Amino acid sequence: MKRSVKILVSALLLASMSLTMVPAVLPAVQQTASAASNVSLVGRLENGFEWSWDESTGTVTIEGEGLLPANLSRMVSVTGSSPDTLILGDGVTGFSDNTTALSPGTLVLGAKFADTDFTSIKPAESFEVSRQNGNFLAYDGGLYSVNGQTLYSYATGDPDITLRNETRTTGPNAFYGCEVESIVIPETVTTLADGVFDHLNAEGNIPVVLPENLVPTGYSPLISTQYAYMPQFFYD
Repeated sequence: MKRSVKILVSALLLASMSLTMVPAVLPAVQQTASAASNVSLVGRLENGFEWSWDESTGTVTIEGEGLLPANLSRMVSVTGSSPDTLILGDGVTGFSDNTTALSPGTLVLGAKFADTDFTSIKPAESFEVSRQNGNFLAYDGGLYSVNGQTLYSYATGDPDITLRNETRTTGPNAFYGCEVESIVIPETVTTLADGVFDHLNAEGNIPVVLPENLVPTGYSPLISTQYAYMPQFFYD
């Protein structure tokens, strides 16, 4: 009987100690280990968003509902601003204004993502789109409307950009930040958004091949089918 009492008292004492050791607030960044001993980090953002970092694959995943919070600086201090892959979960619908700049190798868009402004977060290599997303089509390095007729954005690291056939028009920031050496616009394109060649991350003349019947707004081609992009020349 005495032994039973001692065991019961010890169990209660351990339970009491474990309760007092639970922190009142979870830390902003936690370290976890998988069964395969791959160490990953998880953390929290504003508005209930959470991120995870798989260092073995260079993959950052952000989960939450609504617009991605603007301030990602705490996450970036851990993961860096250029992960191999950035996955935006199915609940993420777009970017907040002035979102922390990121340049992942691949940007994966979840089911509800609908934003078309990729001036803050833009991939260097490619876009990928969830099969449940009815807004976009990923093709080569470009992100298009689901019917393939509008180019919204292009990966920054492709030096020779050729739009897919059946493209009809472009968004205003389609080539934002692109380190490009040439751009080919197919015959199917009938209009270009004003300023589409603004903010190219390139030096010198960039040859842009245009359809003969296309007169882009704000530009004066040197030749009907080809002209050199020169920011100081074509813009007032």
